[in-house]
Amino acid sequence: MAAVTESEVAGSFSKIGEDPSDKDFIGKCVSLCQRFSLSAGDLADHWESFAVNHDGSRLGMSSWAGFETEVAKSKAAASTPPAASTGTASTPSAASRSSSRPSSASIVTPRPAGRRVVNTVTSEDLASSGTKRPMLPFSSPNPKARSKLARQDGEGGDGASLSPTSVQSPPDLVRAVYSSRKNAGQKTASYNPALGLRGLSVAPSPRQAGTRCDVVVDGAVGAPARYRYMYTPLEERAAALEKGLVALQGQMERKFGLTEITPVGVPRQEQVVAVGRVCCESTEGKINRASILLEGSRRDSSGQRAHLDLRELQSFALFPGQVVAVQGVNGSGGRMVARGIIDGVPRPLPSSRPSDLLRAQHGAELGGGKALSIFAAAGPFTTSDSLVYEPLNDLLGAVRAARPDVVVLMGPFVDSEHPKVASGDATIECVDGGSESVDFETLFRLRLSEKLDKLFADDRDLPTQFVLVPSLRDVFHEFVYPQPPFHDRVEGGVELGVGAYPEERMFVLDVPKTGARTTSGGASAAAAARQKRVHLAPNPAWLRVNEVTIGVSSTDALFDLSGDEVSAGGKGTNRLARLAGHLLQQQSFYPLFPPPAGSAAQLDMRHAHRWGMPATPDVLLVPSRLAQFARQVQGCLCVNPGQLSKGTGGGTYAELAVHPMPQETLAKKQEELADKPDATVEHDVAKRTCVEIRRI
Repeated sequence: MAAVTESEVAGSFSKIGEDPSDKDFIGKCVSLCQRFSLSAGDLADHWESFAVNHDGSRLGMSSWAGFETEVAKSKAAASTPPAASTGTASTPSAASRSSSRPSSASIVTPRPAGRRVVNTVTSEDLASSGTKRPMLPFSSPNPKARSKLARQDGEGGDGASLSPTSVQSPPDLVRAVYSSRKNAGQKTASYNPALGLRGLSVAPSPRQAGTRCDVVVDGAVGAPARYRYMYTPLEERAAALEKGLVALQGQMERKFGLTEITPVGVPRQEQVVAVGRVCCESTEGKINRASILLEGSRRDSSGQRAHLDLRELQSFALFPGQVVAVQGVNGSGGRMVARGIIDGVPRPLPSSRPSDLLRAQHGAELGGGKALSIFAAAGPFTTSDSLVYEPLNDLLGAVRAARPDVVVLMGPFVDSEHPKVASGDATIECVDGGSESVDFETLFRLRLSEKLDKLFADDRDLPTQFVLVPSLRDVFHEFVYPQPPFHDRVEGGVELGVGAYPEERMFVLDVPKTGARTTSGGASAAAAARQKRVHLAPNPAWLRVNEVTIGVSSTDALFDLSGDEVSAGGKGTNRLARLAGHLLQQQSFYPLFPPPAGSAAQLDMRHAHRWGMPATPDVLLVPSRLAQFARQVQGCLCVNPGQLSKGTGGGTYAELAVHPMPQETLAKKQEELADKPDATVEHDVAKRTCVEIRRI
């Protein structure tokens, strides 16, 4: 094993969010790696475990003695051989071990070097074990249990390939509901239909691979690539809530001229204004009009609470976690009769210099005067009765035909609530009628990564760029909010180490963006050329597509809000638009706190600032189980594309066409602001965008 350097150790600690500034500590860590033959990454993993078990110990010499002891104990336990078992089943004979390896007859000609293929099972193995192999553990198959698998080229041989080209669909009877649908392509909702989706089929740009837009994922929103979670002390949770409350209070004071704020809980006979967070009187159960409390900040009110009496209000819409300013009378200190409520304040809309808008919308390398085309779809991407992912296949067919500029795919991709996944029966049909269990990363690789690979390989001039946003329901990914982008569970994967192809790796996703693992020069060049064609974004995500700012969150905040909102009046207002407006008013992708019982949202309050909105986005993608819609809310175009599949049937997806501003208008605006080089204008995306939500 090569010697570990101080820079490698420091880099590994930086990746997990630690500050490796203590040189003495880093030097001792290098010695520790040499003593126990550890890599820098292994040492960082040991530190994470140590820090969690010792109340978040800080990286430094003060923690060295305990950390060194912990590593030594761990290595000693790992080196101790397990006690021999007297059971015959646990110790296979030499004959049985040799028979578990694939025979030479079952190994067919492998693919050329550099091309990753999927593990396969031989016909002999299937014949000996029945048409269906025993179910493997829920998490992932044991590498040793896969020692009988071999790879094949897909031509001849007696192996059963699991590649997308050879995977058989389930029987037609199983897929009857989806395949017999009559409404494919039907429009279910639209916005600005007069603009139309014209301008989508345009000539390729002179840029590399024909792309017509720049896609940037803002790292300030959402979780970093990897970070420590599930360890947030109560004090830090309270501090995060306090920080958000005070920040929004300051913005409301400036926006509405609130010069005098009275602390919550202080008796006043005259009308006053108090600012606080809405909460429920009971720690369990749903909030209602009789149980609404206003909790003030620790800074101004020492955290005191008061009941809100809403009888004098004609209309209101409140939910737990909402920061509001209440105008009313609090005569006793414990009950405030509300006469008016300010339910937050949205951030300003994005703006850019006219010269930048001209380049993005009318420049030859980018917009070229044509509409910017965006597809948006949210999972599940397969029906509940199979793992064939037919809705996703049809969506990629629509992408191939329409050639949009950007496709935003929001999870879940491998849904933890899918019946087959939840039961651990993640199996794929083979060409000989049998089936093979696969780990969840392999399922993702087969059903998404390789399909994207093939899409780009078949049409090298395809201008489309993909953005993949994970979901809290993705079974192989971290289920904490904010959620980091997709990454291999083990960086670089784990070598299988057994069988005919020991270099085969497990726990890898093989997304085309990271496809540089090929070895041949031509293949590496192709992977490098498309490296920016697939973007891995966190959840939530903040995207910039040319000048258009897009906020994305795959967590169903609208559904959670709909169940915990107390409202009255509001006649003539759209409920879905009101729910989306809560996100903008509270400047948050998930303003509800605490999440309702049964919600998928597992909030890491230490990183609460990472699900805040730095601005009101031009477009807000909020996939939800609620009805699909596209509406303008406070200048923002809010779109719920629905789910691509629902049960055993098909779902919906959204098509957006962002038309450019007239070139003459931008040129005139640029001339007017010539003496103000830093002056900007709003994008007005909602006014110039057409949206159609269609059935798959």
